[in-house]
Amino acid sequence: MLEHGKISARQLFFILVLIRFVPVMLLCTYSYTLKTVQIAWLNDVLGVALSLLYLYLFVRLCKGFKDKTIIEYLESNLGPVFGKIIGIILVIHFFIIAASDARDMGETFTTTIMPETPIIVFILIIVFLGANAARNGLEVIARISEFTVPIILLFLFITISLNYKFIDVKNLKPFYFPQGFSELVQPTGSILSLYIGEFIIVGMIFPYLNKMQKCSKSVILATLFTGVLFVILCIDMIVIFGPTFKTLSIPILSLAKLIFIANFIERIEGIVILSWVLGSAIKIALFLWATAVGTGQILKLKSYQPLIYPLGALATVNSILNYERAADFINFFTGPWIVYSSTLSISLLIILYIAQALDKQKVKS
Repeated sequence: MLEHGKISARQLFFILVLIRFVPVMLLCTYSYTLKTVQIAWLNDVLGVALSLLYLYLFVRLCKGFKDKTIIEYLESNLGPVFGKIIGIILVIHFFIIAASDARDMGETFTTTIMPETPIIVFILIIVFLGANAARNGLEVIARISEFTVPIILLFLFITISLNYKFIDVKNLKPFYFPQGFSELVQPTGSILSLYIGEFIIVGMIFPYLNKMQKCSKSVILATLFTGVLFVILCIDMIVIFGPTFKTLSIPILSLAKLIFIANFIERIEGIVILSWVLGSAIKIALFLWATAVGTGQILKLKSYQPLIYPLGALATVNSILNYERAADFINFFTGPWIVYSSTLSISLLIILYIAQALDKQKVKS
């Protein structure tokens, strides 16, 4: 095994919570998919419900991996050619997420507190931090996640609870679908594609769990926990911002800017953004780690660490060249990404069922 570290089910929970928080904390592409703001929270409910169904089936299949990652399992059951092709597709998928999150962080900084600084500066810093963590292995990533998630949750609680003066419950009305139920498709698809597209990394982490039987519990709890928080956050956005919610590129930052206590506590968004930097670096570290370990397993290498910094450099270049402007980034994640991520995840589920059927057939023969 290329990775020798082990993590607990609790650490897996924190990792998955962090994975889902990052895209919501930064440039929130989900808000651009909304048609009717008043029913935005319903998209969260539907997206989480569908994600739970998929993830339950996916983790159930992961339990058949035993001491193998998803890439090793597919290659051993589908053959060195087809198995490797699927493995390469997964590695590219993890790499795209790492590069996209680096660009997301860069866009957040250049559109908020430091617009005059070239975006490449922020991307280089965040990728370097992520690569350093990834090179130290999964255990380090898990430990930092345990430390980071409570900090992010604390600032999220402060951001939500201290804006009660601006709440107007009338913004939740009327509850209707002016364009029919079809207007739920894109926003719900956006949430679903993020959950199932990013949580398939569990297939890479699974063999490194101390207690594999608790994997299902961690995944389901992380999905439910983040889902409930997102519904609360979404309702808070609606009652405060009303129809303007869907025009905000970074809704949580807009909430943080409203905080004003007495005459001395204000402008806390800078502190909030710093907590996001740590969260983004850890998420990038995790997906760089998965990319490096997956590449090492496909190429039969003895170590994945030498791949980390070159992959980090490629992710930096990719994050700059793939999106000329923030609009390109938003257009990609509100359209093509939803289709690509959902198709890949569902196809992977079918392929895993086939691989497990072949595995059982081998055992019987």
